[in-house]
Order: sequence, then structure tokens, then C-alpha cells
Amino acid sequence: MNNKGLEEPNMTGYTMFLRHLGYLPEPDSVALSLAQGPLATFSPLSVDLWITGENFDILRIGSCGVIDDPAQIYDRISLSFRTPITVAFATGTPVIVPVNSLFETYPEFEVDREFWLEIVEQHRDGDLVQVPFHFSGVVIGAFTFLSSSPTQWGPHHFINFDAIGAALALWASHPRNGAVNGARKRSNNVGIGLTQRQIDILLLIRDGKSNGAISARLGFSTSTIKQELQRIMRRLNVHDRSQAVAVATDLQLLASPQDL
Repeated sequence: MNNKGLEEPNMTGYTMFLRHLGYLPEPDSVALSLAQGPLATFSPLSVDLWITGENFDILRIGSCGVIDDPAQIYDRISLSFRTPITVAFATGTPVIVPVNSLFETYPEFEVDREFWLEIVEQHRDGDLVQVPFHFSGVVIGAFTFLSSSPTQWGPHHFINFDAIGAALALWASHPRNGAVNGARKRSNNVGIGLTQRQIDILLLIRDGKSNGAISARLGFSTSTIKQELQRIMRRLNVHDRSQAVAVATDLQLLASPQDL
């Protein structure tokens, strides 16, 4: 461990960040301002902003940096799925995980192993930091970042995180912040996409097939089928196979079944 971050915070960065928030900027701009201002001490490789959704989930509304998620795997996460960010939301306290122990600490990430394995291989010396922020005693959002190197985290860091969180809570809850309110509405209105493989799996589940039968029919291992089912349930915010079929049907994701 090094002592990175033990120096005094960059007050100029804080001041510019607070002034920026006063203009109620777009979330991506807020994430960039965080990276260049209050979090600059940690040389963050990426910064993300999250808010609570309306269906027992959290939504990523802004980001900047190196973590590339073109498939939007983690734009919307069910709070029932155990990850560092959902634990931070559930406990209302910061969660810090060394990247090199990610799979050991959160085996749930095996579901999206390829996505996280690339991050671990490229940034194993860093830490994933999740900091929730509160409004009127309720967690309404969080900021997360990937530090470029391990840090000896101490009480002064968490005091700084509280200050950042307080400012973000005022920004996110401002009645004239159309960006945050719009993100919630778009998330509720846009259909939840599934891959063709996931649709095929749900169709076979609807027909009463077991994982083994689905594996034989589609030509994938049973492990792959199980992983896809976990992805499906997380996308649809459900907890079992039958619920997944019911919700996908209601959303008309299975409206045009293929002849398997």
C-alpha cells in the first residue's frame, strides 16, 4: 500500500466542482467534473454516477473514463444482485474493493466474467470505490470510481466522500434537474433488450425444458445456460425462471417466437 491521497484535498478542484453543480449540468459532465476536481488526487481511471430507479433497481446515468460497456450490461442493476455498488446502496456506506480480489470477494461477477476479467487484467493495481449519497436520510444515488493504484484509505477520505455526496444529493434531488428525472423516465419507458440466445432460452423454458435439455437443443454448455439465466433474471429484476418468462411475455419480448 502507498500513502496516495494522504495530502490535503485540492480545494480549487472542490470549488470548481461545486460551481459546476450549480448550473445543474448533465450527468456525464458531472462525472468528468468529479474526476478532474475532488477525485483528481486518486487519478481516477473512470467515474460513474448512479441513482435509484423505481423498480428495486439502480441506474447508471453518467460516466467518464476507461471502463467500456458498449452492451450496457451495467446501466441498470437489480438491487437483488450482489455487487459492490448494490451493497453500498443497501448499507448506505462506502464499499472499497481491490480490483485484484474482485472475483474472490464477489463471485457473482462470474456471470459476466469476460467483461470483468478484462478490467482485472488491465487495472489490477487499482481499487473500485463505491460511495452512496443520501437525501433526507435515504440513499438516492452513488458515485463510483476506479483508482489507478492502491490507496491507504483513512477517515479523512471518507469525510471528503461525505462532502462530495452531500453536494451530489442536492444536485440529484433538485426539482429543476431534468437530466436525472429524465433518466428515470427513459429507463421505465424503454423496453428491456435481450439477446437472441436469451430469447431462445426463455422460449424453451416456457415449453417446460430443463437446463440440460436447453443445453442440448441450443448447443451450449449447461454452465453457459445457467449464466445466461442469471443475466436474464438480473435484466428483468426477477428471481426465478417462471417469473422471467412471465415478465418477458408481458414486455412482448417473446411476441415473435422462433420455431425452435
